[in-house]
Amino acid sequence: MDYTVDKETFINHISSHYDELLCKFKEYCRLNNYQWDWDIFQDTIVKCHELISKRGLLNKTPYGIESYFFVSFRNNVRREKQY
Repeated sequence: MDYTVDKETFINHISSHYDELLCKFKEYCRLNNYQWDWDIFQDTIVKCHELISKRGLLNKTPYGIESYFFVSFRNNVRREKQY
């Protein structure tokens, strides 16, 4: 199945709200005593985009896209802290 529309929807939303999401995610790290890491933030965008191109996106609303991205970022930050 072709998920081109899903991955374009995701990347377009992330790029048009990049600064806002960046501030929110930095604040999340600060409030939860996680070290902010640009590489994790950028890598999460890439990994989400790759996974969406293979599996699609269930909730294509702005809220669904941001929730998917945030949960992925949160999981990556938590994993990094374990190392």
